[in-house]
Amino acid sequence: MRPTPNLKVLPNPFFALDADGMPSCHVRLDPDVGRKGIVEFIGVQVLKEVLTGDGAPEGNAKREPHLQRRSTRFVWAQEPVEIAATTWHVDQVRAGAILAADKATARACGIWFVEPAEAIKQTKAREIAAWVASHGEEPPVEEWDAAVGPQKPVAVAPVVAAEPVFASPFGGAPASASVAPKATKSGQKEVS
Repeated sequence: MRPTPNLKVLPNPFFALDADGMPSCHVRLDPDVGRKGIVEFIGVQVLKEVLTGDGAPEGNAKREPHLQRRSTRFVWAQEPVEIAATTWHVDQVRAGAILAADKATARACGIWFVEPAEAIKQTKAREIAAWVASHGEEPPVEEWDAAVGPQKPVAVAPVVAAEPVFASPFGGAPASASVAPKATKSGQKEVS
């Protein structure tokens, strides 16, 4: 078998919504190719800010740091990110949590190529329908574009496998040991 190429992907923020109905999908980089001991996400920066003023609880921040209220915000890349072609990443592209940015990536993942803009449009429609079925009202769609983009591209270094990773588009195992994704119940999505 020959090594599979690296994948060019874009994050799909609309693949999962948070409790407020806002886009929140962030896919973890395969731990086998990432930096040891560091949780990294594909094309996403997670920004945590300590709230001050009216939103902050009272107390000494140095003695009681657990009382600090934090705000978490995601910044999604607007440009394709190059990642190693591992079984984990291929599975995430197949699921739609990250999008193939070009035909070569789609071919390597064994899926039909759909332009990322069209894939995001389809994902938005699916998530709105799921939210309405679950909550009885539409999510705050008018706030989505302000939350997701347009933004400056995230400066993320490409993660390329140090050695070739052999994976089959038909679900074969990679040459190196890989942590299999945990099983989900029917109706749940795996996006961690």
